[in-house]
Amino acid sequence: MTADPPEEPTGLDDLLHEPPARRAPERAGPRAYRHPAYYVSLTVVVMLVLGMIAGLAVLAADPPVRRVAGTAAGLDIPALPVPTSSTPVEATPPPVPPPDGYAALAAHPLSTSPAELWEVTCLLPTFDADAQEAFYAAAAVCADDAFGGLFAAAELPVPAVDVVTVQDGEVKSRCGAVAATASVTSCAGTVYMTPAYLRDVEGNGRYPGRYLGVFLREYAEVALLAGYGSTYEEAADESGVDDRLSLQATCLVGIASAAMAGHGSVDANITGEIRDRLSAVDALPDANSWLDKGFSSGRLSACDVWTTG
Repeated sequence: MTADPPEEPTGLDDLLHEPPARRAPERAGPRAYRHPAYYVSLTVVVMLVLGMIAGLAVLAADPPVRRVAGTAAGLDIPALPVPTSSTPVEATPPPVPPPDGYAALAAHPLSTSPAELWEVTCLLPTFDADAQEAFYAAAAVCADDAFGGLFAAAELPVPAVDVVTVQDGEVKSRCGAVAATASVTSCAGTVYMTPAYLRDVEGNGRYPGRYLGVFLREYAEVALLAGYGSTYEEAADESGVDDRLSLQATCLVGIASAAMAGHGSVDANITGEIRDRLSAVDALPDANSWLDKGFSSGRLSACDVWTTG
């Protein structure tokens, strides 16, 4: 007996009861790829937001503000930070111009020349307080060598300075009579030394350096007047010009005494006596300072008294 072939479903019921065909499971599409920098950036943004929130909370609790007088209490203006520097910078002071009337003297080579004087051999006789003429004659030779050398180094004419020792009585000068009992003076290119005055009135005793100091200062003043010439004459009416010239002469003595120190007859005792006399008797307040400037520098420009104060 031959089996009948299965019947094809033809009815609706048969169709309804037929098991449905199995579907393959649906697969999700490929996941988008994220670069690692994306996650780093996201983390930074989150941290910044959290930091801003925390900062605003601190500022709300203690705001760095200062109130400005005259404004409403609610208007708070933040205080600007004060700039600081780890290395303070000192402003360079502007150059001090010479006082009125001294500009030409300040510009003169006697004030600006870098000429120097370092060694002068000065030979002096044994000092005799009762007969000083030979002493000043020898001192004049020393001064000629010192100041003459300094002027020559500055390319200036070497001044001619005469010396007169008034032993007794009086002598005539173009500036009037000079008595032996008067103080040392100078006039028209000549130095008038008065031994009796220096010995008896000033009481310089038997210290040759004190007499030499006075002589060198007077000599330097005469040399400066000759060197400046009409430039000084034009400034002669200026206040304090004579005192400044005296200080400049004192400074030049410092140069000369330093050049003479230890050479010839000028020992440490005489050098000290020059300083004692020019710093104490009839001395201007700054005399010792100018004497030091000349002594330590040996340079003509160190004695520029015209551009100070």
